[in-house]
Amino acid sequence: MSCALILDTQDLPDRSSGTLAVSCVGLGFGRQKLWKDNGRSVGGSINYTNLSPYFSLVKQTPNFTHKPEYSAMKKLLSITAICLFTFAVQAQTASEKYVKAMEKALSGLDSLKTSEQWLMASNNFERIAQKGTKAWLPPYYVAFCQTMAFNLSQDKTMYELLAKLADEFVAKADALNPDNSEIYVLKNMISGLYIRINPMVNGQKYGPLAGMQLEKAKKLDPENP
Repeated sequence: MSCALILDTQDLPDRSSGTLAVSCVGLGFGRQKLWKDNGRSVGGSINYTNLSPYFSLVKQTPNFTHKPEYSAMKKLLSITAICLFTFAVQAQTASEKYVKAMEKALSGLDSLKTSEQWLMASNNFERIAQKGTKAWLPPYYVAFCQTMAFNLSQDKTMYELLAKLADEFVAKADALNPDNSEIYVLKNMISGLYIRINPMVNGQKYGPLAGMQLEKAKKLDPENP
């Protein structure tokens, strides 16, 4: 499997802590709370990226009507993912076995809360994709799950791998179903991942790309919010 599932355990932090990240392209805040009396800890973070300030300083060749903007929180809903499958499956020829496998893989997405859970879900969709089906939804959801795993991961050393895997599988989905607005929305999200990895270096490449992907998604389906 090409997805990475972290199985090692981590010690509790020595004390409660908080993090604040500020750059020319966004803000980030994290909080880790420790309860020493019962050996528990819980943490979360919020990240927001907006390239408008950067673009005001560095002239860009594309003329954006809306500057690339990305926000991520540690609790994300996936109900729209199930709706997407419900409508898309009507438009593609699929065996009953494929439909049941997809329904099973999608059934618990709205309850996933950790990066590890999203990686396990990604493995489920990748197994479906490896069955030889020409459907675009399995690789799409592999990329989607990798993106969610990135957003919830505390391990920054995994960021580049997760972004690359998401990029690889969204390209497969795009090859199977070109000019799909949902795929371009996901491409826009993945470009945002690369920007978060290194805003100063990747912002120049992926900032304009994210803007073009968003504009393409709007053009393909103007009614899609």
